[in-house]
This record gives sequence, C-alpha cells and structure tokens, in this order.
Amino acid sequence: MQSRQVTFGALAAGVLAGAVAFAQNGTPINPNSNNALTVAVYGDLPYGVTPDDTTQTDKTLAFISTINDDPQVDLVLHVGDIHSGKQYCTEAYDLQIFDFWTTFKNPVIYTPGDNEWSDCHKSGEGGHVHVNGIPVDYADGDPVANLDLVRSIFFADPGYALGGRNKRVLTQALNFAQDHPEDAAYVENVMWEQSKVLFVTLNVPGGSNNDADNWFGLARTQPQTDEIAARSAADLRWLDAAFEQAAHDHVEAVVIQLQADMWDLDSKAVSHLANYEQFIASIASHTEAFGPPKLSACKNTVLPTRSVRKMSAGVVAVPSALNDPIGATTSSDTSTTLLKGPLIEARLCPASRTATPPAGPPCMTI
Repeated sequence: MQSRQVTFGALAAGVLAGAVAFAQNGTPINPNSNNALTVAVYGDLPYGVTPDDTTQTDKTLAFISTINDDPQVDLVLHVGDIHSGKQYCTEAYDLQIFDFWTTFKNPVIYTPGDNEWSDCHKSGEGGHVHVNGIPVDYADGDPVANLDLVRSIFFADPGYALGGRNKRVLTQALNFAQDHPEDAAYVENVMWEQSKVLFVTLNVPGGSNNDADNWFGLARTQPQTDEIAARSAADLRWLDAAFEQAAHDHVEAVVIQLQADMWDLDSKAVSHLANYEQFIASIASHTEAFGPPKLSACKNTVLPTRSVRKMSAGVVAVPSALNDPIGATTSSDTSTTLLKGPLIEARLCPASRTATPPAGPPCMTI
C-alpha cells in the first residue's frame, strides 16, 4: 500500500508542535478535542494452546462484531501478542489477523508483542523447526525478519491507523528526530492526541526482558545486541517527544501503550526485568514533571486478558496481560492500580468538558 506523508505543525527542537485540528480522525494532534472518548483495550488474542489450535482464531470475527456493536466505543487499542507462545510465526497467520482487523468499524492502534517477532526464534514458536526440510516459521524464526514482516503488513501505510475511519497518527517513521534518522525504522511507534489525552505507543516486547533471551538459545550475537540498543534508544526518544508534545498542548493525561508488563516477574528472577529499568526511569521522570491528573476514566470490563496500569500524575500505561482473573488490585509499593480482563473498556472524560462525568458506569479518577 502506498504511504502518505502526514502534515502537522512546525518541528521545534525535535519536538512536534501542536497542529490545530478540524476533524477528530483527520489530524493526529488535536488539542481542541474535548469530547468523551470510549476506548476498547485488549491483547493476547487470539491465542492457541498448540500450533494447530484455531479455537479463538475462529471466533475472532464474532469478537470484533461485539465491539463494533457497542455504540459507545470510539477507538480500539491492541497491546500486542496476536498469537500465543505455542504457535508458529507465519506470514499467512499475520495476514489473516490483518484481514480480520479490516472489519473493525473504528480505528485500531496496534503495538507488536514479543510472540509475533522477538520470541519467534524459540522452538515453541517454530524457530529452527523444520518439517520435511522446510522451516515452519517465516525466515526460520529470525526475530528481525519477523518484525519487518509485521511492519510490512500492519504498518504498510505510515501515519494511518488500522481499522475503520482512516484515523491519522504521527509515526516515528515520518517524524523522527533530525539528528537520529535511524529512528525512521520504527514505523510502529506512533502518537496522537484527542479528548485532551496524548496517546503514544512504544515497541517494548515483554516476556524476554526487552528481547534479551538469546536468539535460538545460542551465544549472544552482535545483531541481537544492536537490535536491542537501537530500538530502546528510539523508544526513549519517542517517549521524550510525546511528553514534550503533551506539555506543549497542556493535555490532561498521557496514555502509554506497550506490550511489556515491566513490573511482572512472571515467576522469574528480578534480573529478568533489568532491561526495562531504562523505560521505567524515563516514565517516572516524565510523570513526576507532568503534574496532577485532571481526567476521569469510566471502566467497564466486557470480556477475557489485559491490564491497565495506573501511575501517578495522570499517566496511564497499557502493558501486556497478567493472565489472572478479572478484578482490581492496588499495590501500595508501586502506587499502581490494575484492572484485569481480556477486554477493558475505558471511558475518558476531560475535566475541561464538563463539571460532571457523562452518564455511564462509575468513574475511576486517574
């Protein structure tokens, strides 16, 4: 598909200056939008327990239909993992999911998960697995090749969301820092602004400590070291740009969409989270400077497995699934609130819009 250049305001010191919006989906940075926004957030779907398990895949169109049938939903966020760690990484499967997502009536913003690229080297996902001498995985499970495949399918039109209504976003592929042209490779990193909220996505894969599990179980290679370093640096620069844009436009909250749950040990040693510390430190620093929250979100758990992690100062991170029952818990040591379920529906209501929240489920102040 032919890519289209996104038009936006002037670039100042590597930061995106806010453009005045005329339509909610027609411009990526919309500081004048103050309507209530209902967002459906999910990930880890569809999942299978074996390479041949298509149970959830076969139900995907019906699942999408339930979201389409909800008149309140304006936007869909998929936070990564379009298949499980027990399924193969193939071009045919990725294309099938893409085709499913074309049936969403609302825009879909997707950030890749580890299962569709950084973990493809693992034998459970088909890495170096051959049948009759033929690799079962795309590129024999090479992670970089599979990330390129994901980009070619899901991000073939830079600056535009998936799904319906041709929503525009800013992509790092077209809006990279001038002194870091290498960041143009990260077309999957996007940001947009609506309803007094700035949303930003980062390619931070979970499960493998930011892609730190040695590829194919062998000794660390230079290509893997280079992949981690280049992507992490680009992510941090994109995060900086997002918060500078948020400050420029005086937004009321920032939503960070990434696949990794950077606080979940997943029955592993603390060291298995070490490569996330750079992102946590950056988010904490920006959050501290961001100021008090001014936004309400109305939560309505609809279906199963995703979490929304609340942090201080109006910043909400949307990380990977915790795979535990639907419910809510509060962690006093991290000052976070977790809302769990396979689909989370959140209603974001700018404080500047009205003194009282719109009718609907009880509001959770963020």
